[in-house]
Amino acid sequence: MKELDNPILDTMLPPFLFEELKKIVNEKNKPHHPHLAGNIVRAESFREHMPIFQEFFGKTILMYSPFTNVYIPQLLQRRIRLEGDRIRIELRDLWVNHMKQYEFNPLHHHEGCFSFIIFVKVPFKIEEMHKIAPGAKGNRNLAGAVTFLHQGSNKTDEFFTEETIYPDERWEGKCLIFPSTLHHSVYPFYGTEETRITVSGNVYVELMHQQPLHGKI
Repeated sequence: MKELDNPILDTMLPPFLFEELKKIVNEKNKPHHPHLAGNIVRAESFREHMPIFQEFFGKTILMYSPFTNVYIPQLLQRRIRLEGDRIRIELRDLWVNHMKQYEFNPLHHHEGCFSFIIFVKVPFKIEEMHKIAPGAKGNRNLAGAVTFLHQGSNKTDEFFTEETIYPDERWEGKCLIFPSTLHHSVYPFYGTEETRITVSGNVYVELMHQQPLHGKI
């Protein structure tokens, strides 16, 4: 089967779901720091709200052909080969990051099969913020950026390609879904006391076994 670079799905949260999220995102919840790599003071569990998002992620992942035609079959074939099985998409972890200026998320990856970032509030315009950022006079201003590291199609290849995006206030309501093994980082932003709010989580893909091969799973 042809190898595929880790795909990233760029989509919008349905308006009704985004409005619901904005109503609950500032609730005080249990700290989630022991499970996260982020250098962020306020990072909290959002697990009690997972049922709200389950249907959206289940349908959205299965509608994206680079996931269903290549990536998910690769994942499942590495684990087990069964015929006549259905796929179950399950959201198992959810948290919210309230990021202040100067805070950041170092290079890391997630558990599960897929992960995501929902941009709830981004308190700056990237062009204006870059004018006052420390890298303003440099040749690569990464303030506020999110970067992904893609490994070459040969998994023993040490060559990586970096993909950089610059989310700002125009990204509010947008959601990025990507393979959990894809390493990524979030750079600090500057020039505002307001909070950048994102919601992230991990999604698992499993086979719903109808007739296990040789009676074993």
